[in-house]
Amino acid sequence: MVRQNLYGTVFFCFLLLLLFCQTVVAAESVSIQLKWKHQFQFSGYYAAKEKGFYADEGLDVEIKTADLNKDIISLVAEGESEYGTSDTSLLISHSKGMPVVLLSQIFQHSPLSIISLAELGIQTPYDLKGKRVMLNRHNQLNASSVVMLLSTIGELNDIEFVEIAYDLDLLVSKDVDATVGYITDKPYLSA
Repeated sequence: MVRQNLYGTVFFCFLLLLLFCQTVVAAESVSIQLKWKHQFQFSGYYAAKEKGFYADEGLDVEIKTADLNKDIISLVAEGESEYGTSDTSLLISHSKGMPVVLLSQIFQHSPLSIISLAELGIQTPYDLKGKRVMLNRHNQLNASSVVMLLSTIGELNDIEFVEIAYDLDLLVSKDVDATVGYITDKPYLSA
């Protein structure tokens, strides 16, 4: 009888310890590096955090906004974030030997576009020949725009590329003829 009570007590203590250990184990901390500033295109990440989906899987997730002075893919490759969002530039980085992999591909329409003032009459990429375009052609974030220009115009020597300043006033004042930007907000901003 004493032996049964002892086994029962030990079993009960073991169950309590097991339950206690499950609640004490901290969630694994990970971060998601966004490729741009906080906005609607990343709403799924925020909704998952708010609804507790990450926590349910044992993850404590930090969502980091982009630092426009740092290469997003390098931040992940160098371990500053465990995960990141990217675009076609990920393929370029991988082909150059960076230790990054694509975990999931989400097909979506790219919001990146080339924007110009209507009065300049620029309607197609061909109209950019001989123009000043605010686009850093060596920045991987602009890879899809550069590929679009290469596939339509071919050689890019006929375009004067101006370093991106993220300033629409340069377009409005006609210091540049076109700029790269997100179609979701740039055309609607007033200068």
